[in-house]
Amino acid sequence: MSYNPNDWALNLNDDTFNALKTDFNVVLKKTLHNMEQKESEAAELTVKLKISLERTKQASGDDIPRDVIIPKFDHKVSSVMQYKDEKTGTLGGNYELVWDKERGEWVMRGIIDGQQNIFDAEYMVVDCDDNGDDAEHTSGVYSTPALPGGEPLALPGKFPDDDENGADNDYPYEEPTGEDGDE
Repeated sequence: MSYNPNDWALNLNDDTFNALKTDFNVVLKKTLHNMEQKESEAAELTVKLKISLERTKQASGDDIPRDVIIPKFDHKVSSVMQYKDEKTGTLGGNYELVWDKERGEWVMRGIIDGQQNIFDAEYMVVDCDDNGDDAEHTSGVYSTPALPGGEPLALPGKFPDDDENGADNDYPYEEPTGEDGDE
């Protein structure tokens, strides 16, 4: 058989698989662009070539059917970018797991180890009047009621007399002005 210029050579170097090479280039370019945009460090490009051969009889020029093999090449070029986005957090600390009978559920309760700190005065249990309203302490510190059987486990919230910016208007401390000779 002689060389025919209309034949398509079955290799990647010839023009036979131009569509496959074009699709590969498009997917590669798009993958690299996405990796750069999302600051991804890894991607995977896959080229899949599915080949099927159909055996059939085909009439030739002299009307004698002959056996022929009709090839079919399906390609698929895909990419998977390794882009991971996550957030983590931890809930824990110096707490113990305790069954709260009144709530009927498990709670985390701070472990009181007897060590005092500068905030201990702010952890006072607030006495309620007969109406159940919280009373303000004379020190200007406002506390929320504690769980029964214990003291509050967190710093108090916003003071009732705070202005919109969170400043305490009745804070008892005043800055020295230096007028008395003290600086």
